[in-house]
Amino acid sequence: MKRRNRGHNKLSLLKRKKNVGYIGSTNNSNYEQNYYRMVDESRGGKNKKRKKHKKLKKVLLILLCIFLALLIITGAVFAYLYYSGKSQFEQENVNINLPAEIKAEDNGQTVFYKGKKYIYDDNIKTILCIGVDKNTETQQKAEYFGEAGQADALYLLCIDNAEKQYNVISINRDSMIDVDEYDVTGKYLGTKTEQACLSFAYGDGKEKSCKNTVKAISRMLYNIPINTYFSLNKACIPNLNDMVDGVEVPEFDNDGNKTGKTIFLNGKAAYKYIHDRDITKLNSNVIRMERQKSYIQSFAKKTIQKTKEDITTPLDLFDTISIYSTTSLNASKITYLTTNAFSDRNDIEINFKSIAGKLSAGKDGYTEFNVDSDSLMDLVIEVFYDEVK
Repeated sequence: MKRRNRGHNKLSLLKRKKNVGYIGSTNNSNYEQNYYRMVDESRGGKNKKRKKHKKLKKVLLILLCIFLALLIITGAVFAYLYYSGKSQFEQENVNINLPAEIKAEDNGQTVFYKGKKYIYDDNIKTILCIGVDKNTETQQKAEYFGEAGQADALYLLCIDNAEKQYNVISINRDSMIDVDEYDVTGKYLGTKTEQACLSFAYGDGKEKSCKNTVKAISRMLYNIPINTYFSLNKACIPNLNDMVDGVEVPEFDNDGNKTGKTIFLNGKAAYKYIHDRDITKLNSNVIRMERQKSYIQSFAKKTIQKTKEDITTPLDLFDTISIYSTTSLNASKITYLTTNAFSDRNDIEINFKSIAGKLSAGKDGYTEFNVDSDSLMDLVIEVFYDEVK
């Protein structure tokens, strides 16, 4: 076989395209110059492509680094909020003041009750929810103590993340408990046994009122720590209700019995459902509390459903109602609670706990609810302690 002269073929091709001579011809020097120029240009084109390729890779690498940095920053912010929230819920110097007849050790953290031994569960997070009987659009500081309104609804949310339990202790506003009193200038006067709802009135309508109510309710529960408070003007209920697109609840008659029907609440109908009562009846608040429990359960289910679709839902709700409320909740605490609550896809069940007692009319004509001490102790053990087996 004849071996092809590849150089000769290239030169022939160049000659045809560029009309230059063969090697050895009189145009040889011109040909060589043209040949090498074309080779250089060819290489130069490839080099340009390579440079463009390198630039593209560099840009992509920079974008990837930015994306990773954003992920790291986002993760770091989330981690900060989560662990910051967790630390803010931690309890220190717990000193539970149980009745003298109850055998207890370690500042009430170890209890011997009805033949069994119990240990206090310090992992439980507590939030006191206070419904303030004020119709103002915003929650403002009162000019004088005593003008802050009353705690018309009191619910203590107890969260056990380890057991995925959510207990709500419903506290009658008329419960006769020890309340710290202050004069109109804020001077401390002493402690008096009176309706729990008045604890909020002895304050500024914001932080001082909330803290005074927290102190009163914690004292009623033998100094069980309350980590966080959240007070809300009832005037915001229509807006809050419509943010979750309305709520379906059971219907009650005037005596507080369920009719077996359900009704769908929008706007002001939600306010009337949880607020209105017949004050001529001694048990009017007890009847109203049953409606409030039903509403809370339905509202919570709706909120949980929306949160599973969008994890930022609690933050959005919190942001929207902030002008109506005063709270020690913050983004860190909400992040911690929400993350734990929705760490799995199981439904969250809210269990309501009530304290037994007797209703009576006080000397001034106002309703008094006298708490049953045995019922209160049973509830504290059930919610806040673990049995040692």
